[in-house]
This record gives sequence, structure tokens and C-alpha cells, in this order.
Amino acid sequence: MDFSEKQVERSAFEAQDAVLGFDGPTRFLSNFAASEVEMYGIIFPTVEHAFAAAKLDPNGGVHDRATVMKEMRAIAAAPAPGDAKRLGRRRTLNGKPFMRADGDAKKEELVLELLRRKFADPKLAEKLRATGSRPLVELNTWGDRIWGMTEQDGVLEGRNMLGEMLMQVRSELAA
Repeated sequence: MDFSEKQVERSAFEAQDAVLGFDGPTRFLSNFAASEVEMYGIIFPTVEHAFAAAKLDPNGGVHDRATVMKEMRAIAAAPAPGDAKRLGRRRTLNGKPFMRADGDAKKEELVLELLRRKFADPKLAEKLRATGSRPLVELNTWGDRIWGMTEQDGVLEGRNMLGEMLMQVRSELAA
């Protein structure tokens, strides 16, 4: 996958009938969309909840496994994906590091695996396949140029990692 920063004219994406943003009928593509994902024996209500929990070290690391699993269950119980995201950003617990040491190196691998689990649901898989070969662009207004793209003066900029991963999962499903 190409995760380099891109600059693309909106009109170029429109000419390809791209999905520009994950809301309305394409909300199911968002990591904030309701879609249960199982990880470490815990059911998470969204990919965002699961990704927030995956940032913790499930193998104990500095903290024992029971403490980490308790925190993961708390993230799973968060009322909204944004709440889970905030909980998953906690850097310390009792003054000790809480995030997994390989978190930055593993984030793409973790999200891709979670997307594969999400789209193992036959109904969601069919919806993803129904996007055909359309480019999937996580267009956003909150400035995320890593997982998505932002727009200024008709130019989209960013890495669109989520869109690229979704297209990879779609390709895998079609194979």
C-alpha cells in the first residue's frame, strides 16, 4: 500500500466516482461505525474501540495481563468511539508506561487486521464489495491527513491510510 502524502484534485476523484467521506450511505466504512469486532476475547462495538485497546500491551509488558485486560474491557464499554479513542491514548498507568512499545510500528498492521475482522461479517463484506473499484477516500474536516485526506481549494491532501486499507480488504474479498 502506498501511504505517501498525496495531493489530488477533487475533480480527478470525482471523475472516478470516488467515495469521498464515510458518512450517510457509506458510514459503514468508518472506524466509528457500529460493527462488532472481537479481539483478545473481548467484543468491541467499533473498530475504533478495538484499535484504542490494541494500543495497549496485551502481553503484560510493564503491567500484568489482568490489568491490561481490565483496561481493554473498559475501552470496549466506552459509550462512544471518541471516548474509546481518548481512553486508548493514556500513556501511563500508576506512573508506568501503558502503551505498547511497538505501537507506532504496528498501527497499520493492527488496523488492517481489525478491518479484516470487521468485513468478515457477510453483510458488511457485500457492502464493501458493492463499492466496486471506486477509490475510497476518508475525506474529513478535522485535519487528519494520516488516516484520511483534507480538502482545501479543490485539492485533497493526505495519506488516506484508512481508504487504502479498505481498498486492500475489498480486493482480498474479491479474490
